Amino acid sequence: MRRVAFFLLLVILVSIAAPVYAQTNSTTTTSQQTVSTPSAFTVSTTATATPTPTPTPPPTTTTTQTANATLPPGIMYDVESELNLYAQAKISISYVYTDNFTGPIGLSTASNATSSVWHMDESPMSMMFYTSDIDTYSFAILLRYTQVVDQTIIITSWSGDLQPNTMRYHVKDDTVYLFFRIAVSTEPTYPSTEDVAKESVTLMRGDLEQYYQQIDALTNELTMNTWEMWAVWAGTIITVIISLVVSLVTLRKLQSW
Repeated sequence: MRRVAFFLLLVILVSIAAPVYAQTNSTTTTSQQTVSTPSAFTVSTTATATPTPTPTPPPTTTTTQTANATLPPGIMYDVESELNLYAQAKISISYVYTDNFTGPIGLSTASNATSSVWHMDESPMSMMFYTSDIDTYSFAILLRYTQVVDQTIIITSWSGDLQPNTMRYHVKDDTVYLFFRIAVSTEPTYPSTEDVAKESVTLMRGDLEQYYQQIDALTNELTMNTWEMWAVWAGTIITVIISLVVSLVTLRKLQSW
């Protein structure tokens, strides 16, 4: 009876544990299938950096013989520069970036000649004035900023074939006035080394020829003096001989008496 009762109890336990075990296996399988999701549904979290485009400054504009803008009277210039340059003359003005720039303003020439040609290249960071005509040019440049800017204005000048010269001016303001007076003249020319050597040879040749001429004149003079000296000596000897002959003849006559 005990064995029968034990066997029945074992059958009941197996019948109860079997569904539980089957449900546990099903949950595990479902969980595993959820984990092994196909890669097609996998979301990548790697971010791709998009480069920020660099702003392109406005193109440089070239102005030729147009300076209609004017400045208010009585203003104080932040920079006043007077330059004496040889043609071809050129100056470059560099400053902090600004979209509000004007130049040249009120350009005038000393000769008031409309034939004097000049050029001005303008951009938000620099301006360049250049000309080959002989004249004196006066003009101003205006720079405006939305706030006070502490900057250094760099002015570089080129004068003919000479090396460029650079000047720096410290300016702190939101409105910058620049004034320039540029006197352009012809660059003097100097003889080259070959020209100097040729001129030296020519001078030496002239000096030698003059020296030889002086030697020839002195030689001729000495020659003439020599002939004159010989003539004097010959005349003296002849005179002495004649005197001796006359003396002998006279002496014989006296003896004969």
